[in-house]
Amino acid sequence: MTEVGFDRTAVAALIAGGDVEWIDVDSATASTLPEVWRTIAAAESASERARVAMSRWDGAFLGLLPRFAALMREQLVDVVPAVIAGRSVLIYVTTDGDAYAPWLGTDPRDFGEASPIWDVLPQELQAFQRDTHPGFGLTWPGVYGIRTPADQISRYERLELADLGVEPEEAIVGEYDGEPVREDEVYLLSFDEAQAYYCVSPRFRVGEIVLIYHHDFDVEDLWPTLDDVMVMHYRNVVY
Repeated sequence: MTEVGFDRTAVAALIAGGDVEWIDVDSATASTLPEVWRTIAAAESASERARVAMSRWDGAFLGLLPRFAALMREQLVDVVPAVIAGRSVLIYVTTDGDAYAPWLGTDPRDFGEASPIWDVLPQELQAFQRDTHPGFGLTWPGVYGIRTPADQISRYERLELADLGVEPEEAIVGEYDGEPVREDEVYLLSFDEAQAYYCVSPRFRVGEIVLIYHHDFDVEDLWPTLDDVMVMHYRNVVY
């Protein structure tokens, strides 16, 4: 019998995208999971599932996200595979005080094609998306986390500016190296609930990210920015 480390009904209610089908080691759909995920599901305790799941994360990647890594060490209570809207995900259940905060990691088999910003993403991030989770986020991949390559679309597409009759050359969002940057040149890597966009451009140097919020266009170092974003939601624990 699988030991359940959290209230599954309460966690499922927080997750966007549809009904959650939890997958335990004896579930009929367990055989469809990646082998590593089946190993996680087979672990007998919540703490062991969390340990096995995090052991698959590259140490170099976690080392670049020290605040988030500390949060996962101390607030992660369980990791369970699931299916949502026909997609396999790995759900990492963390706590924020008395509240649950579930993270969803997508199946590495669903990586798809590399996005236009792939070549300017740091190698550690590329490895995480290729080998661990193409998408990872709070309640849905990309929210306070990392969008899948397929979802790393341009802001021009995200804002549906073409439908509004705005030509790409008219949609200037900021400046980089003294030259204007168009909305179709910045691609979404992450976003938060305040609708701040964290984007990367093929024009950027490796390891740069831009925060776009209202009229702000601030190019920053990717790793500390992403680390801040990934702990931003938490209100009752501080890292």
